[in-house]
Amino acid sequence: MGEDAAFIKDEVERGIAILWNCIGCGWLVTRQEGQELVFVAGSGKNAREVIKLFMKNKKQLNFNTCRIHSARKGMGKYLNSLGFEEVERVYRVAL
Repeated sequence: MGEDAAFIKDEVERGIAILWNCIGCGWLVTRQEGQELVFVAGSGKNAREVIKLFMKNKKQLNFNTCRIHSARKGMGKYLNSLGFEEVERVYRVAL
């Protein structure tokens, strides 16, 4: 979560985001933006298994789209295999 940890914690505490305990994998934070499910942050292991579980149940989740933010280089290829496409890249510099 890095620099965004305090912001994400505040969103969870205010009920804007949801903190999930993914048994055997770790923790995941999601939020809803309109009809889009957003994976905000995660920690632990087996992120691929957690994403696969959400995708397996996507019809029951009742969202039009899902967006995942990841700094992991290998995640893009995996997400592409599930039908995701890259829509943006983010670059940052300290000032």
